[in-house]
Amino acid sequence: MFRSRDQRQSESAHKYLDFAAVSPALENAAEVTARALDFPVALVNILDDCNQYTLVAHGSDAVRGQVIPRSSAACDAVVEQGKPIVVQDVDSPNGARRSTARAFGNPTDSLLKVLRESGLRAYASIPLFGRESVPIGTLCILDVLPRTLSPEKFRLLEQLAVMVEEHLDTQRDRARVAANPATSSELTAAVDNGQITPWYEPIVDLHTGGVFALEALARWEHPTRGLLTPGEFIEQVENTDLIVDLDLRILSRALSDFVKWHLDRPGLKLSVNISGHHLERLDCVDRIVSAVHASGVSPKSVVLEVTETARGAGVDDEARIVAALRSSGFTVLLDDLGSGWSPIPRITHVTVDGFKLDRALAASLHTKIGEAVAHAMLQFAGELDHCVVLEGVENMDRLGRARTLGFTHGQGHLFSTAMNAEDVPRFLYEWSAQEWPRLDAERS
Repeated sequence: MFRSRDQRQSESAHKYLDFAAVSPALENAAEVTARALDFPVALVNILDDCNQYTLVAHGSDAVRGQVIPRSSAACDAVVEQGKPIVVQDVDSPNGARRSTARAFGNPTDSLLKVLRESGLRAYASIPLFGRESVPIGTLCILDVLPRTLSPEKFRLLEQLAVMVEEHLDTQRDRARVAANPATSSELTAAVDNGQITPWYEPIVDLHTGGVFALEALARWEHPTRGLLTPGEFIEQVENTDLIVDLDLRILSRALSDFVKWHLDRPGLKLSVNISGHHLERLDCVDRIVSAVHASGVSPKSVVLEVTETARGAGVDDEARIVAALRSSGFTVLLDDLGSGWSPIPRITHVTVDGFKLDRALAASLHTKIGEAVAHAMLQFAGELDHCVVLEGVENMDRLGRARTLGFTHGQGHLFSTAMNAEDVPRFLYEWSAQEWPRLDAERS
């Protein structure tokens, strides 16, 4: 029902993935590690659920910035087990070090295979833990010759790993976009080359526990900076007409993914974001309808979330286009109600099927003001027969308050963070097997 360990690990790792923010202090820490332990190579790696990203590589410039599949990475075993692994000689039956002072991980066959194929004989790796107390990467040292690592040297490696964790924590707080904003040409190339792809976050029926829809959220698989979330690039795109191309590509890719899942779950819906810029164009409806029809998905299975942060067209034009989209069978919601510019003209002039409430409201449900605003919005939605989706359901307390107040649909990290298309079938299968908490149990 809730996030798995692998999901928590990957989500935490993403917060440390910024090649542009790597500081000289982190590079110096890798150099000190190599020199202090007399190893030719020291690496700082970050591992998410798909890849290993080498942030720093002392003694091997060719490896710095390298991104390889996690399944092909020696450090996969260290992060998976959350324990240090030492291999003193990959070709020796007794090459794997054990210690009674601290539990060591077990060198896996795949780890030893990677070392042999890379021409390495000695390997020592310490898991690095993030703020969420899950392993997010490794500090490792490598050699092409067999090496003996004494208990004293191993303790020093552990101490150096703590120093690396502190540098990574500082790096996490550094403003990534401000340090190295993407250029217009980079963004255009990313859209055209399919680097920005949909990831999916579930919208859940808060009373039955069923997955009502999957929202397609843009993620940029940047070649050097790792996986970037919308907050790190979407504002730059939103300020240009490129947002129209990005939205249509995300829609098309998401429909291609959705077709497979919809066969097994015909009641499932796909939710996608549409910028207000689309509503400035007379061919907006034709473009969206054409994309959906080409996929074989019925418009009745698609929810269009019109973003509030971009003004887009005038209210009258927007009303006509939204009416045309609804006549074509789409469900249209106003997104992030309660953030951005004033929504009053839209609510009074644009007829939609519902709205999504900004996560700030979910965070304030424990207050009198938050509860009063929630009551007012639900009463307003009820009188218009609108669907309401509450964003920001991050814990059981918010879930309980939301259900008690009468919210029917919610979205948030309590259920799942955004996942790539490959992980969706497993999530849907495992979620359907969970027992949804009863409302009366929450009240007791």
